[in-house]
Amino acid sequence: MALLVSRGNRPQIKWRPQRFSTGASKTLPAPYGGLNLRDDITALEPNQARVLENWITRAGTLGIRDGYDEHATGAGSGDVETLAAFEGLTANKLIATGAGKIWDVTSAGAATQLATGFSEDRWQTALYNNRLIMVNGTDAPQDFNGTAINPTSWSGSGLTITNLVNVGAVFARLWFCENAKADVWYGPIGGITGALTKFELSQIATGGTCMAAGSWSRDDGAGADDATVFVMSTGEIIVYQGDPATTFSLVGKYWTGAPPVGRRCLVKVGGELVVITRLGLLPVSAAIGGVALDLARIDPWGKIAPGIVSDVSQYGSLPGWQAVLHEGVVHVQVPTVQSLVTKHRVLNTRTGAWSTFTGWPAASMASFGSTLYLGGFDGTIYSTGASTDNGSPITTRASCAFQFPSGPSATNLFTALRPKIEASTTVTGRLGVDTDFFVAPAVGDSVTIAQSGGLTPWGSPWGSPWGASSSADPTWFSVDGEGRSVSVRIQLEAVTNAVEWYATDLLYKPGGIKG
Repeated sequence: MALLVSRGNRPQIKWRPQRFSTGASKTLPAPYGGLNLRDDITALEPNQARVLENWITRAGTLGIRDGYDEHATGAGSGDVETLAAFEGLTANKLIATGAGKIWDVTSAGAATQLATGFSEDRWQTALYNNRLIMVNGTDAPQDFNGTAINPTSWSGSGLTITNLVNVGAVFARLWFCENAKADVWYGPIGGITGALTKFELSQIATGGTCMAAGSWSRDDGAGADDATVFVMSTGEIIVYQGDPATTFSLVGKYWTGAPPVGRRCLVKVGGELVVITRLGLLPVSAAIGGVALDLARIDPWGKIAPGIVSDVSQYGSLPGWQAVLHEGVVHVQVPTVQSLVTKHRVLNTRTGAWSTFTGWPAASMASFGSTLYLGGFDGTIYSTGASTDNGSPITTRASCAFQFPSGPSATNLFTALRPKIEASTTVTGRLGVDTDFFVAPAVGDSVTIAQSGGLTPWGSPWGSPWGASSSADPTWFSVDGEGRSVSVRIQLEAVTNAVEWYATDLLYKPGGIKG
């Protein structure tokens, strides 16, 4: 610390060494408030994080994400570009596509071929009236009835049936998007075949082509009051109320600020319809309310927006963008250039908190029954819910919010951490602290952080006397950091998903002036 003193007529700076008082401790919450990439790093809440990888947020705690196991094989030898769930009146089936074929992968083991001879494996699907309707913009639309795949007999005046590239169900009708066209087509009420009617959306839209159609509800339900939403390639959202044969009326045209990402750009979350755009995830209600670009007013979607923007900048041209709601958790799949893995931005809708998953081999996803399934890159389908990643440990990372234990102007010496982590088996990893808003990678030797049935154990040296001193509390690990603010940094490796992180105790020496 510097002290200004006078010597004659010339002030001079005299340096006094920093003095640290006796130790103090503080309990910091685990970052169960989730990932916040929107706010400045200096403004995060104590229970938030700047890095939160392969953790899932829970009420007051964090858990490790599920691993995956092999479920079915032989759905081709390349990317499984489509997974779709058929949940009908008399049958429940999981459908996969690959190698120009459609497969039944409901049962574990070898995939069963249902149909062949297709040019495109990336299908868009809609489950409607006990049928799974499939279109891809290249091949004839297909219809799965729970037993067999058959071409549909849709027709339309001036329509080339193979051009139908996307499909959505809104209340009593199916809506279809056509390749490189703004106009859309709708089917008869309750119809799974027959004549389609053109709706000339090109006369309403400001420009562009229609990428997707879906339903949006003001009352968090599904019914006759659902609005029909059309998402244009320009980023325009067009909303209609009523039925196209009788009382179809324009609610309005709204701008998202950016184009949608891919054909699978919609996900239904309760009554809300959320659009994946190049500027983040946008609920239709926010576009209608005029706050599409106000990230602070579209929580929880706003907190992850900068991450989506970065993802799109790097990987927006790649196929595989998709969002799936599974048991209250939204999974936004981000294709990457890395071999055999993707990134997922994950929202627990029960807590409103985000995290990032890495390491899942997912070219596609589907929620089927009580399990989330992943379509792999080698004709394999995986089921999540396992304790390992197909036999390998799950690696997590976290960099928590920075906090000022002694206030914003006092320097501290940070000496030890005690993570309150409970696990069903041994968990190893690396611990550390970052100071004054500089985030560093995890370094150092791996230590045993938790064991079955207890919190952080003693006996794992951390390169300091803490590891050998019999008088030290057995749950503390030595760290080394000096600064006004501090952030807990932790990386774990576990062969179990039965892990809970509650909080972290921090030991430090508040700074002062040496007399």
